[in-house]
Amino acid sequence: MRQRVQSVIDRHRGVLFYAQFAPALVLAALAWWCDTPWLGLWAPAIVAGVGIAPAAGAMSNEMTAITRRAFVPNLVVNFGKATPTVGAMLANAKSASGGYSSITIPVSLSALTVAQTSDFSGGFNAPQTLNGIQAAEGNLKIYVVPIGYNSIEGLLQMDAAVVSRIQAVMNDSGNQLGQTLSTALFTNATNGTQNIDGFPLMAGTSGTYLNIDRGANAAWRGLTQSVGAAVVPTREQLLTAIMRATVSGGGARPTHGIMGPGTWTYAAQQFLPLEQFVMKPGGRTFADVANGPESAFSAFSVSGVPIYVDMDMPEGELLLFNARYTCFYMHEGAAFVFTGFASSLPNSALGYVGCVVLVMEAVSAKPSTVARFTGYASISML
Repeated sequence: MRQRVQSVIDRHRGVLFYAQFAPALVLAALAWWCDTPWLGLWAPAIVAGVGIAPAAGAMSNEMTAITRRAFVPNLVVNFGKATPTVGAMLANAKSASGGYSSITIPVSLSALTVAQTSDFSGGFNAPQTLNGIQAAEGNLKIYVVPIGYNSIEGLLQMDAAVVSRIQAVMNDSGNQLGQTLSTALFTNATNGTQNIDGFPLMAGTSGTYLNIDRGANAAWRGLTQSVGAAVVPTREQLLTAIMRATVSGGGARPTHGIMGPGTWTYAAQQFLPLEQFVMKPGGRTFADVANGPESAFSAFSVSGVPIYVDMDMPEGELLLFNARYTCFYMHEGAAFVFTGFASSLPNSALGYVGCVVLVMEAVSAKPSTVARFTGYASISML
């Protein structure tokens, strides 16, 4: 029996190999960027008396007994959400290593020199010794997804699997990590938790962030503002928010904006009445345009800042940040690593147990470039 179980594991060795050694950042980013992952849970049932199938009775029972089901050889996920922001940040993640305070970034929070005027003599005051550099320090956070492999499950699927269950489980582990990271990224406003730091914490104006007190260091504060109550997100409103974020960041313009689907749609509706359809030169009708007229957009740009949709972004808010200073740091030895399977025999069970491990943190080295605006109106999507 041990040889047969090992044979089943060998059949799935390709899946386990990719889970441990493939470029996980790219694979995860591509998988989570898609609106609908290709694996999920689906349980078929016999439908009698519909279409070409005979009605329930003797003939239906007989045909069921001698006719195989026409399975579609893949599974379709019907739960969960797309996580485009996490996917994009994973694709541009930076490497971190071990040690305490695995993320230590020297930051300058005040001037180190003093500019002064002079005259024909060229004289100047003696230089002062000013101290304005501190270390922003944070620890990496760990996420674990346990993976169980039942030996009997493997025996049942041997030479009969339409879709490998262990492959579905391995794929789902990435989806669950993506959703967990996305939820924390858009909601975690508390310093020092076991989850990755979130945008609300980075955009905070008080308290401690990365071991630096914002009360004593104004340059270390983010920007969190309310624009009012149910304010329509017009172009003028969004432009004002972008300029406030730019001023807060000392002239460093945001590179990205994010809204929830209801807020983004309401903002997009302010643009649509201004659309113009430009025909091809010499074209007389829309039929002359290869793909027909294009209307609306997947992301709109205000003052050069593209604003995207993310399902986990709270409605009624606008998040702006600069990707040069805000990114993921991932441990070089634990970036979606699969530990490999260990036997569960010591627990009196036929099977194997492994884990997908991720060690990382979300970091803003210049939180003044992270801006969060609340108070916008949104529309219901459901």
